[in-house]
Amino acid sequence: MPFPFVYQSEEPVETQERDMMLASTMFDTNPPKALFRWAYAMLEPDLRIECLHRTYTEREPKGKLKRICAVRRLDEGFVAIQNPDISPGERYATIDIFETHATDLAKSIVSATPSSPAGRYGDVEQRTARGAHNSDQHEDVYDRLRNTDLSSLGTLQVREGKYSEWRLDENGLKLIWTVQNEIGRYVTKRGVMVACDDTQLISEINKLVSTIVKRIRERRARI
Repeated sequence: MPFPFVYQSEEPVETQERDMMLASTMFDTNPPKALFRWAYAMLEPDLRIECLHRTYTEREPKGKLKRICAVRRLDEGFVAIQNPDISPGERYATIDIFETHATDLAKSIVSATPSSPAGRYGDVEQRTARGAHNSDQHEDVYDRLRNTDLSSLGTLQVREGKYSEWRLDENGLKLIWTVQNEIGRYVTKRGVMVACDDTQLISEINKLVSTIVKRIRERRARI
């Protein structure tokens, strides 16, 4: 499975091997040509965006994890989403794949996660623990944020080039955001929690993408 997707099966090894042989035969006799461009982009992307998004509820206190991988190659963009729900008796987790323009990857990723308003306390400095918009008040805003239950948590990485690592890339650019019940969404940056609605989150992701694109162009210019 391409990172960050996962596949788990409780079937006997013999059953799994038979399924793999059947799938291989199907690919040989009736190849899914519609997926070829996506598969090629996955193998030879200009950049990749990998996102793990976990949603928490009272019924699912450990959260349900959605896995998203977006790739960009030239002017083409593809987004693949593995949803957490698997029906009883179903052996395979479904991965939905769709095509978009290369500049719309961030928008597609945010659209695949629950919508949220910006955090209602505004930007919050973690060191002073004061709301940036009402720092004259003595209320410990940061403490209140830390003590409020999460409704979702997103981690995202933008990196250049081919898939090569099954872990965080030290050269990749990272983004973390949280959505807290009745408070809204915050993106975590150095020393500051930045209030972000959907549009602002798209902008934050696009900033990382722009940085990686700049790296690619500079590297290619030196060749």
